[in-house]
Amino acid sequence: MRSLTIVLKRLIPIVVLGVLSVQVPALAMDLAGGNPVWLGSHANTQWGQLNYTAAFADDDRLYAGGVATGQLSGAAFIGDGSGLSALTDSFSAADSRLFHPEKGQDIEYQGAVLSYGSPFGEVATGASRVVADRVGDRFTWYGQIKTPRLDGSLFRISRTDGVAAYAGRLSARFGATALSYHHVDAGPGTFYRQAVLSHSLPGLSILGLQFDQGRSTRYEDAGDHRVVLTFRGVFGRSGSGALHAGDTGEGQAGLQDAAMLGVAAVAIAVLASSGSSSSDAIQRYTIRDDAARQVLNDTNPTSVRENLEYGGWVYQHSDATYSTTTPIQGRVDGVNIGTPDSVPAGTLATSSYHTHGATDPRFFSETFSPMDLIQDTLWKVDGYLATPTGRFMFHDYSTGSVTQLGTVAN
Repeated sequence: MRSLTIVLKRLIPIVVLGVLSVQVPALAMDLAGGNPVWLGSHANTQWGQLNYTAAFADDDRLYAGGVATGQLSGAAFIGDGSGLSALTDSFSAADSRLFHPEKGQDIEYQGAVLSYGSPFGEVATGASRVVADRVGDRFTWYGQIKTPRLDGSLFRISRTDGVAAYAGRLSARFGATALSYHHVDAGPGTFYRQAVLSHSLPGLSILGLQFDQGRSTRYEDAGDHRVVLTFRGVFGRSGSGALHAGDTGEGQAGLQDAAMLGVAAVAIAVLASSGSSSSDAIQRYTIRDDAARQVLNDTNPTSVRENLEYGGWVYQHSDATYSTTTPIQGRVDGVNIGTPDSVPAGTLATSSYHTHGATDPRFFSETFSPMDLIQDTLWKVDGYLATPTGRFMFHDYSTGSVTQLGTVAN
């Protein structure tokens, strides 16, 4: 009977946390005004203190458990969400289009963190795994050194085919002044960096200066510099903004820190890679005409020289950017580009593109053929054409109009 009582005492916090995790989040989110909601409990055992926590913010859910014994502690976590996590502000200002087109990707994740504390600070290391439909898994290995004044972390993000990116965070606090720096590097010419300087003023106000810079070889319209002056006032009782229910002791704080390190690692993995090397590397454009113009400008000289048609698709990603499929070689009088379903999964074909080879007296090559127009209309997509003399033509299937947008190489 005594052993049963001990088991029940250890299980009660887990059961209570599970009930709270199901019933409380919706109400708690309303009370917290959209800030993260934390629920926690613990149980003392012969192996050390067992801590349990759950967190919720928008569509994101996190569940974590850990054990702390002496200066050593370990934690494991699982969660799910959509896009960059609302549970952490790490890299929240970064534009994911710098790295890939999969905005708002639904993900599931799990990971573990091992921490060692001393009077001088804390060292932590861990790993996380991100899973999403239609792409390979992403893995992040990370480490952290934390003291009362300094907090630094390094992250290595990899896909199933190799390293996708490296990232780092560094923050320092000196009295009322704080400085933070974030950096993600995904290869030559593709990076994001942010520096923030903030100072706490009397009356619970914070004055800040934020510098952002982004560059990408994958996104045609990338290249961002921002300098933002911020002022934030806090009215009423000060606090972190998050709502905490249950335990808020040292054990819970340590577990939450470990879980938040893991969530930051997941956020960086989601930002830096889609999970697909081909999707990460694809060239993207904000304007559809630009995507079509570029592929036809590159392809038309070969088409004219060989007197063969080439063609493919212009398609839209979930982040509203555009890319093109690799040109398919056809015949002197046509090219089979397949159906609109030939584009990558999760994207939408919006238009076809093709060339007309060299000037040939057998064909009227300087505009769309009747079959070109019929095929676009049947597929309900617009069309782009490069002619032998370099005319860049556009067909609007909804109106039937044909216009010249400019010229391309020939």
